[in-house]
Amino acid sequence: MSQITITDEAILAQLDSGTGTITVRDKEGKVRGYFTPLRASDLQPRISEEEIQRRIAAGGGRKLADILRDLESRE
Repeated sequence: MSQITITDEAILAQLDSGTGTITVRDKEGKVRGYFTPLRASDLQPRISEEEIQRRIAAGGGRKLADILRDLESRE
């Protein structure tokens, strides 16, 4: 993935003010891409720590070898 560093504070302020995906355009109005701001709340799990631990303790799921065997049998 490529990355750029924005040093212009006015542009950073515009990007930070968005509430969803922001369309990025050049001075002629051509769409250059889309920017989705990363919010601290986006990094937090949407379930409680207790629920995470309950799911771990409950176990379940399938072994990878079983999944691969099933997928190979479909070919």
